[in-house]
Amino acid sequence: MKNVPNLFYLDNKNPNSYRTISAPDIITLMIQGLNLKESDDLLILGAKSGYIAALAHKLAPKGEIVILEANSDIAKLTTENLKKLKLDSHVTIIMKNPLNGAPDLCPWHKILVTGARTT
Repeated sequence: MKNVPNLFYLDNKNPNSYRTISAPDIITLMIQGLNLKESDDLLILGAKSGYIAALAHKLAPKGEIVILEANSDIAKLTTENLKKLKLDSHVTIIMKNPLNGAPDLCPWHKILVTGARTT
């Protein structure tokens, strides 16, 4: 794998809907920056196919990991990926606009924003 963002989702009906997962070095920096402890609860804004959540679970296996994802196709893909890894019972995916956060689920030890809003 090259050290560049990798495409993981494209809706052929809408070419502007593509989504990438960050380059491996950026993912490493994000995960390191979280400084996750074994019992940390983590809110992830944007699914990124579940890859980052899977890594986070390995570092915080006793914590709660929740993903907010607005796109139903990406949420489904992420659910399937987590099932394949047998992590679906360890990571919760909520269909919701990540930009709105989850104040009803507070507090969180850590929050990770995985992308940027585009217009």
